[in-house]
Amino acid sequence: MCEKIRSRCRKLTFLDEDDESGLTFVGLWDNFISWSNINPMKTTKYHLLILLLQPLWLLGQTGGSCGSPYTIPLDGVKRTFNASSSTATAVFCGNYAGSSPVTWFTFTTNASAEMPLMDITAGDSTSCEIAMYKACGGNMSNNLESGSSMCFDDGWGLWAPASNFALTANTTYYLRIKTATATTISINAQNHTPTNNLCSGATPVGSTPINDNNACNKPSSEVTPAQLCAYTIENTAFYQFYVASSGVAIINITNINCDNQAYNNSGAFQIGFFTGTCGALVPLSCAAGPGTNAVVQATTPTLSAGTKVYVAIDGDAGSNCQYSFNALNAFGVLAESEFKNFSGWKTSSANVLKWISTTNKNIHFVIERSVNGSDFAAIGEVSPVGAHGQAVNCKFEDINPSQITYYRVKQIAADGQITMSNTLRIERKNEKVNKMRVFNPVRDQLTLEIDSETNDMVDYTVSSAFGQTFDHGKLLLQKGTNKLSQTISNIPAGHYVLTLSSKTSTQSMSFIKLN
Repeated sequence: MCEKIRSRCRKLTFLDEDDESGLTFVGLWDNFISWSNINPMKTTKYHLLILLLQPLWLLGQTGGSCGSPYTIPLDGVKRTFNASSSTATAVFCGNYAGSSPVTWFTFTTNASAEMPLMDITAGDSTSCEIAMYKACGGNMSNNLESGSSMCFDDGWGLWAPASNFALTANTTYYLRIKTATATTISINAQNHTPTNNLCSGATPVGSTPINDNNACNKPSSEVTPAQLCAYTIENTAFYQFYVASSGVAIINITNINCDNQAYNNSGAFQIGFFTGTCGALVPLSCAAGPGTNAVVQATTPTLSAGTKVYVAIDGDAGSNCQYSFNALNAFGVLAESEFKNFSGWKTSSANVLKWISTTNKNIHFVIERSVNGSDFAAIGEVSPVGAHGQAVNCKFEDINPSQITYYRVKQIAADGQITMSNTLRIERKNEKVNKMRVFNPVRDQLTLEIDSETNDMVDYTVSSAFGQTFDHGKLLLQKGTNKLSQTISNIPAGHYVLTLSSKTSTQSMSFIKLN
C-alpha cells in the first residue's frame, strides 16, 4: 500500500537503548499500517527518529506563518510570491475589514544597519496592509512596530521603516502582508541610503523631470519645520538648481503616490526655498498643502539669474512618497564629479576660464558673460574631445573683458538637457588690456600688432582651445608698435590661442585658422 501512495508514507524507527535491533513502524499520515519487532511485554525507553516522506505542503506552507516566512534578499531584484492560504484580520489598518490572506516575510539588515527600501505591489491592485514585527514568538502584539506599519489603499507603494525607528545591524525583522484576495505579491527590495537627505548631496534638477522618492530619508537637522511651513518634519529631501533668467522659478512635483499609516495617505508636501550655502542656508519662502490632480507646485520669490537655490521637501505627516520633480526657469547644477576646478585667470589682455570635464560624450559647453551678474549672453563654445569618463582640460579666453565681468558655463547634452556651473567674478581694476591685436581670420600667415613699452624678447605659443601646443618660439619686440608675421601653414584649420610671455607679463588672444 505504501508503494502506491509513497508520498504520504512515514517510516518511524524506535531505537531501544538496550537493544540495537530497533523497532520499525510503517504508516500513513493518518492511519497505522503495520508494526514490527515490538515486544508488548517489555518496558523500555525509545528515541524517535522520523523520516518524513510526505510533500512540503503537508509540513506547513512557506509564508503561511511567522515561523515559516518567505525570505526577502535585499539585492534590488524583483521577486513575485504567491499569497499564503492562511487568513486573518487586519492588525493596523482598521478600515481593511474582514479576514483575508496573510503572508509572512523576513529580511535581515546588513552590518551598517542600512535602511531597507521595498517596492511592494499586490497583484489584485486592491488594499494591502504591511505590518512590521521586531521578532517572531511570544506576544506578537508586543512585537508589532506600529510606526513602521503602512496601509497601501491602492495595493502598491514604497515601504521602509519609520524614520525614527532604529534598526539593529545583522538583525532579522518580519513583515506580515495582508492582501484582499489570494493574489500575488511582488517585492523589489534593496538597502538604500539616499544622498539627498543632506544639503551637501542635494539632487540637481532642471526642466526635465526626474523620478525620486523620500521613503528612506530622515528628518533634516539643517532646516527647521517652520522653514518648510510644517509642524514637524520626518523625511526631508534636498534639491538644487540655478535660476536661468531673473524672475521667479517654479518647482513641480507630479506623478505622486504616497503611503503612510491608516487614513493618512496624503499626497501633500511641505516645501522650503533657500539660498546661501550648505551649513549656512538662508530661508527665502515656504509652502505647504496638497496640489490638484496629483500635482504640487511652489514658486520662489523674484531672484537674479544665476542664483543658486536649494529646495527642501517633506512628505505630509511622514508619508513615503514616490514622485517626479522638475523646476522651470531653472538649470541643473553641474555635478562636481563631472565638472571640476572651474576657475578664472587674468592675463594682461584677457580673462581665461579653465575647468576639467569628465563627461565628454555628446555634450558641449556654452560660455556666458555678464557685466552685472544678472543678464548673461553667450560669448563662445567649447566641445571637449575625449572618451566618456576621461578627464579633459578645457579652456576659454575672453579677449574683451570688462573691469568687472561675471562668467558661467552651461553644459548642453545631445537631448537638450542643460546643467550649469557656478558664477565666477573677475575684476581687472587699473589693468591695461588688449595690448596685442591679431588679424583674423588666418590662413598661412599669422599677422599681429603688439604695443611694447620697452625693447623686449618674448616667448610665443600657438595652442588649441584644449591646451595642445602647435607652434612656439621667440619674438623680438621694439619699443612702440610692432607688426609681426609668423608662418603657420602646417597647422590644421581650427580655433587657436596665441600667447606671448615675458618676464613681466603674459598676453593671450584667440584666432581662427582657415584652410
